[in-house]
Amino acid sequence: MPQVSTHEISTGRFLDKYARSVIMSTYVVAFVVSNFDCAANLNHRIFLRPALIANRTADYAIGVSTGILEAIADFVNVPYSLEKMDQIGIPDDYFSVGAMENWGLVIYSEEFLVHVNRLTLATSKQTTITFISHEFGHQWFGNLVSPLWWTYVWLSEGFATYFQYYGASVDGSMDLMDQMVIKCVQKALGEDDTTSTRPMNLEVGSPDDINSLFDHVAYRKSGSVIRMVEGVMTTKAFRIGLNHYLNKMQYGAAEPSDLYSSCQAALDSVNMNPFQENVNMASVMRTWDSNAGFPLVTVTRDYAVGSVHLYQRRFISANQKNDDDSIWYVPISYGTTTNPDPLNRTPKLWLTGRNLTTTIDDLNIDNWLLINIQETGYYRVNYDVENWNRISDYLNTENFNQIHKLNRAQLLEDSFNLAKFGVIGFDIPLSLMRYVQRETEYVPFTTIYNDFKTFISNTLNAAMTAVGCDERENDRHVSILSRSSLLTWTGKFGNEACREVGLQRIREWAQDQGKSISPNLQRALTCTGLRIAEQSDWDFIFDRYVNEPEALKNIDLLLALGCSENIEILDRFLDRILDSNSDLRSEHRIIALSSICYSGKFGRDYLIYNYITNNWTKVTSGSLTTSQIASAMRHIAVRSSTEQQYKDLDAFGQQVGYNFTDALNTIRSNMNWSNQHMPAILNWFNKMYKLQL
Repeated sequence: MPQVSTHEISTGRFLDKYARSVIMSTYVVAFVVSNFDCAANLNHRIFLRPALIANRTADYAIGVSTGILEAIADFVNVPYSLEKMDQIGIPDDYFSVGAMENWGLVIYSEEFLVHVNRLTLATSKQTTITFISHEFGHQWFGNLVSPLWWTYVWLSEGFATYFQYYGASVDGSMDLMDQMVIKCVQKALGEDDTTSTRPMNLEVGSPDDINSLFDHVAYRKSGSVIRMVEGVMTTKAFRIGLNHYLNKMQYGAAEPSDLYSSCQAALDSVNMNPFQENVNMASVMRTWDSNAGFPLVTVTRDYAVGSVHLYQRRFISANQKNDDDSIWYVPISYGTTTNPDPLNRTPKLWLTGRNLTTTIDDLNIDNWLLINIQETGYYRVNYDVENWNRISDYLNTENFNQIHKLNRAQLLEDSFNLAKFGVIGFDIPLSLMRYVQRETEYVPFTTIYNDFKTFISNTLNAAMTAVGCDERENDRHVSILSRSSLLTWTGKFGNEACREVGLQRIREWAQDQGKSISPNLQRALTCTGLRIAEQSDWDFIFDRYVNEPEALKNIDLLLALGCSENIEILDRFLDRILDSNSDLRSEHRIIALSSICYSGKFGRDYLIYNYITNNWTKVTSGSLTTSQIASAMRHIAVRSSTEQQYKDLDAFGQQVGYNFTDALNTIRSNMNWSNQHMPAILNWFNKMYKLQL
């Protein structure tokens, strides 16, 4: 609350009085005592260490904060409740949990508020704006209206997750509501496909049980389901519903039924009923907040008569028994060849039972059918092979962008995951990927990278040529992200031109410290260049790592150091990792090892089959702890999948008397997957690209 008065009561001692607080939950009360300075803008202040304020490192955060708070207040049509908004960045030694939404005094780890103009990474700015938006969302959802009990923590964290993307959209260049699909919806689906996942509502009693609720379900799944509700209701009705909910429950505690009744009242007020007869918001949402996991909707067409059969069942990843009989009320939006309807997210029909057979307007027998426009619904979709092939063929025409970019990302994400778990063959997602040489949007590209990192270089060359290796003055935020990703892929897959550009930038930087590589490209270009660099080039980057004060840039440089494909350089790097007296920070040693494992096949194979096997005594007696050695072996195992690799590691473990059971189990699992799926994958590549594999 704002300070009302202060007066000195004795030498060096002061009595401060503050305005009476609003009614609030105790967990959002906070006091901070510091000697920090602040940057101010209207009723917003950001407190940091004096040197950081003097260097104007808070300018970006304070600049976006006012717009974010106003955007959320405007969306829900409920003003912010307090007279001021303070934010404070605490050094990691004292506060390392990320952020906490205390009412009117939001506390962050310092790094999330600090930026140095053009030297700041685009990804770092995105992290800052989404962190601020998340915590500001809590000022309404969690603070103004608290969950009745931790059972319903998603009423707080789910809405904060939704608003971390909506509020951050004040920077329109970031396309964050689109990014929500890959960073929230798709990530949640990937986390929510096991038998051990929980429903959104879960009764808890003990402190340990309460702590366990702050998981992907509370954040990403719930945020995704809330996004689905907005799509079903339309944004207009959704805003009315949230306004009704916040006004009805302000300064109190709510349960899901309070939210659902407000949303239903909003639908009634605009004479809208998106549901089937005798179905309302509460009955729909009970299937989503009380069922664990999510459904797979399987679409099978009868091309002879023109009908469509829909079937739902909970989607469970491979090797887990699926005897779950849950049923969801699934909103079905769709588009067809003749009417792609890419902007209409509202459902045109509902799947409320296990099965539904229907006919669809605008669906000619020779059309494709696409379900779940803009991946609005929280579910995966599978089709019969003929429909998959029709979509794939259409994507490989000039009209591919008639399918919304979020659906292009969804098609890749769903198909790869269905193939991964044996529901469909890998020929389907691989066939879909043929169109990628036409793709320029960040969201589908990111899905490709997440799902199939070994995609061949020649498929990406056209995109790399279009985007270029250097930043441009008028680059949009997502163009910056795309360039960095493409440089990483093409460098890893052997694109010599990109490697030469990376090495050239390193040498220009070494010759003129004023020509440092753009922070947005630093990791990608440095890694790409170091693959073909000499020792002197590598030494320069290591020196920059040692002397880089900014944490995120420091880690980027460290991760790039493992990209070398020179045996002598890797030998010296590994010696430094194991030397407790080297300039490597102790907490960075396992990161350095993992950077070699994940840089590509060369680094991984050299690490395990040369360095570790020939230097085991040095490994076990060096600076690494037992748990760090085990972690390193897990990193190696994740990237190993052959019978010979299994035998070599098993024999080596017996030779040195070390238990590699976890790593061996991981390799065995990878082998099983490879044996099941690699023949089809290799056959497809041979057929499509005539590759010598």
